[in-house]
Amino acid sequence: PLPLITHPFKTFRRLTLTNPAGSAVLVFAIALISVIGRLYTRHADVYSTNMSAFLFLVPSYILIMLTGLAIFCAIWHLTADMLGGAGRGLTLFYFVLLSTLPLWLTGPLSVLFYLGLSMPAIYEIIQWFLILWSIFLILASMKELYRFTIAKSLLTLLAAPVALTGIAWGLFKLLPKTLFLPW
Repeated sequence: PLPLITHPFKTFRRLTLTNPAGSAVLVFAIALISVIGRLYTRHADVYSTNMSAFLFLVPSYILIMLTGLAIFCAIWHLTADMLGGAGRGLTLFYFVLLSTLPLWLTGPLSVLFYLGLSMPAIYEIIQWFLILWSIFLILASMKELYRFTIAKSLLTLLAAPVALTGIAWGLFKLLPKTLFLPW
């Protein structure tokens, strides 16, 4: 994982020539354990008395994360394909799993703050930094996988949120108003 941190472009370029499935699954599993640890420590007062709720949430959380990543990867791959990219969708999925590497730190940070390091503003800044770092790694992986410029990679990266927002807006406008709760 160290080359991915220090030289992400070169590492993703090298990984395009191999099958990174094993290391991608390992990195994502550790990141997922860390994120689930963060979930527990952030709400420890609730989950310590109701462990069955937490055990119900864990598989749901895993399924939601994998489904969300798969949907985003599908939209990203379709966009990259339309822009003339030469990569494979499955390789992009592996690279996105590898890009969760910074999320390894969320669990240990949560434990530190749970054990008494009471600085919520710093904690939130660090969390946002880790998320932005993961997004940067996704951008780097798209650049190397599809042989894009940074601008094309950024366009591809922004396609999924824009498309999903458009779909949600369209569904909101098309579906009858009685399906939505009054606010």
